[in-house]
Amino acid sequence: MKNLPTISKMDPEDDADPNVCLIQCALFCKGYHAGGITGIYYTNGVNAVKEMQSDGSIEVTGTINWKVWMGLFSLNWF
Repeated sequence: MKNLPTISKMDPEDDADPNVCLIQCALFCKGYHAGGITGIYYTNGVNAVKEMQSDGSIEVTGTINWKVWMGLFSLNWF
């Protein structure tokens, strides 16, 4: 998991990123509203990740790092 990309807030005009689509789907499955499956990591997605980080008692940055990847793609309850 530590080798997965770190993803920060994107510009709405950026090209869609398949990794962001995966994150958005995983957020939805975990009960967080990321604003749809667009492939653009923007305001709704950042807010959803911040909420997830807060719920998981990890540093709230809004950045998708290995801890966010692990929390979203683990089958454990987060």
